Amino acid sequence: WKPEYAVYAAIGDTVTRLKQVGCEACAQKNWVPFAHRGELLVEQSIEPRVVLRVDVQSGRATPIANGTSLAAASALQAALGASLHGGPPSLRVRLPHGKQAFLGLAHLNRLLGGKSALRIYYHVFYLFAARPPFELLAIGRPFMFPSEIALVQFASGMLLVDEQTLLISFGEQDCDARRAHVPLALALAD
Repeated sequence: WKPEYAVYAAIGDTVTRLKQVGCEACAQKNWVPFAHRGELLVEQSIEPRVVLRVDVQSGRATPIANGTSLAAASALQAALGASLHGGPPSLRVRLPHGKQAFLGLAHLNRLLGGKSALRIYYHVFYLFAARPPFELLAIGRPFMFPSEIALVQFASGMLLVDEQTLLISFGEQDCDARRAHVPLALALAD
């Protein structure tokens, strides 16, 4: 048995499987959806940067931005020996100086201890431009949500409750559902 990774879009009464043009057989997981001017877009890769435009009728996902890089994101991946992966849908937020950007929440996972590895998950907030080519603007420091023992955490939802507070839903140890309230200013300051 081998799992099949796929991403689907549910628009109205239609559910469509998304396929990356030129890579239709590739495993599609950890894509991060966001909307811009009425179009569905997805972050296929955070670093190196790949953003796809989705045709919701056919499911074809075509690259519109490729390979832009943020040195801090590359350095973080190198330092931890882990790649940035997508998490919950990104949110459009107003920055303290009045401009807008998208706020994302990525995850990284590291193997500790070789073949009988213990896996530990970290999260990291990041910002990307609110306009094409949606380049990365900043990346925060890795963190874990407060927990007594959980090494495996995966954020799956992020909502701006009011102008100051994020509500983040996440799973622990692939078993328990949790939530965290995070001040938006803290996510942006990181």
